[in-house]
Formats: sequence, C-alpha cells, structure tokens
Amino acid sequence: MREKLKKTNEDFKSIQDWHVQREGGRNIMIVEIQEQPFVKPGWYPILGFNRVHGLALGAGGTLSTQFTGEEQLFGSVSGGFSSKIWNYNFGVEKSFFERYPLALGVGLFKLTDISSNGYRLLPVEVD
Repeated sequence: MREKLKKTNEDFKSIQDWHVQREGGRNIMIVEIQEQPFVKPGWYPILGFNRVHGLALGAGGTLSTQFTGEEQLFGSVSGGFSSKIWNYNFGVEKSFFERYPLALGVGLFKLTDISSNGYRLLPVEVD
C-alpha cells in the first residue's frame, strides 16, 4: 500500500498508523498518513579563496515549494576578507514537465570579478 500511495500521490510521505474496525457489519480500514511538508528548506556553506576576495565565507540556501507544482527559491551571500566586498544572488526557478524536465527562472545578483568585461556568460575565475 505504501508503494502504491507514493506512486499515485505526490503529497504522500508515510503511513503513521492503521487499524481495522467493524461498523454496520462491514470491516473498515482506517489509515493515518503523513503528508510531505509544503515547504522544504535546505542550506549550504560557502568557503572559497581567489585573488579578488582572498578568503570568502558565506552561506546559501534553497526553499522548495509546491504552490503550482515545483518551484524553488534560492539565494546566497558571501563576503571576502581581503576585498571587504559582499556578493549575493537571489532568485526563483519553476520546473515544468516530468519526463523531460525544463526549468525557467529569474534572479538578482551582485558578483565581483577582476575582468572589465561586464557582458560575458561564464566567469573567468571560479571560487
């Protein structure tokens, strides 16, 4: 029963308790289930070193929700000891389709780099 509920209901987490009782000449099975949390938080530490910031420390996190399917809020903040510059990024991402996943998102960020080229797609130096 547990496997069938997992496959057919995305909100199902686990079976808490169950019992059978007799009412009106019939056996009735009562199942108490636990649902998935509506919001799933997660976090990660940031530790890096590069020529711009020296030692960089920070934290980031994600918050997955199920308002209209699969959304994810994300963000991170880090600061460099040598540069005394704070970097951040925040955004939201929405996933579509299950078989061939596609995700669209938008974000706001401030990243510091040693390059004067402000319109490049990939960073020159990775933390």
